[in-house]
Amino acid sequence: MLIRALALAALTALPASAQMWQEDEVRLWSLDTALGEAMREVLTAGPSADLDRLAQAMAGEAWPAEDMDLTGAWSCTVMKLGGLLPLTVYAPFACRMDADGTFRKTGGSQLTTGHMEVIDGQMVYLGVGYAAGETPPAYADLPEMVDPADLPQFLPQVAVVEQTGPATARMLFPYPLVESTFDVIALTR
Repeated sequence: MLIRALALAALTALPASAQMWQEDEVRLWSLDTALGEAMREVLTAGPSADLDRLAQAMAGEAWPAEDMDLTGAWSCTVMKLGGLLPLTVYAPFACRMDADGTFRKTGGSQLTTGHMEVIDGQMVYLGVGYAAGETPPAYADLPEMVDPADLPQFLPQVAVVEQTGPATARMLFPYPLVESTFDVIALTR
């Protein structure tokens, strides 16, 4: 946690982009720090089939943002690293990317919806996490500060999105507001 506090403190001087809240920008650009913290927790738990699945999701070089084509239906596997448990990998759910850049996880009890856009040369997801049955606001309509204990729970979600092949991609969520230190959504089709 000390590393996280130092990284967040060092990055608070960054100007917030017009597209995202400053706290979310700090989380997003702390991606490598968050992943390092989470992987320390994951690796202390020892080998597992879930660790193999995580390694598959993280394999492959990311394509340049301008070469990515994520449009269409995907199978999405959510992986939570660190925090409450060292590593949790959920069963795959349906996800979809529309031509306008809208992304939706449409299966399961925890959903997300938002938009992808290129920021500083990287594909970035700005979305809202919410429980099935709720109607989330758009990311831009969320308050700047969110209390994860509020109900209904609408959480800002920011991720770097990397396509690694015609049928593989990943969404990397540093420091999500609940449960874990780092989340990965592995996309396959």
